[in-house]
Amino acid sequence: MTFYNWHTDMELLQALPLKKGYAASIPFYDVGLDPPARYIYTVVGEETIPSPEGLPIECWAVVFKQDAATPPQRFWFAKRNQVLVREESVVPGKGTLVKTLLNAEAESSDPG
Repeated sequence: MTFYNWHTDMELLQALPLKKGYAASIPFYDVGLDPPARYIYTVVGEETIPSPEGLPIECWAVVFKQDAATPPQRFWFAKRNQVLVREESVVPGKGTLVKTLLNAEAESSDPG
């Protein structure tokens, strides 16, 4: 079985046929973890989040939960082009890690 490198193949999620209720079991490995395993990413619904300019971006909301002890990661993919525009991960005891796309790919095609 082929495993994808977690850190370089996250773009794989953008290529999936995202829709409400969709779940994908993807074989990933992390250089720091052993052994490789399958992980499930689930589309939990649709959400609207603001772009850096405050314009609404209609998104697919995707959740990944590694194990029972780890808080889930959330991802937002723009429905217009499936580009990953936001990711949130709780780092226990340290806070929340947020990654946000800040370029024109994240903007809504609707000017207002």
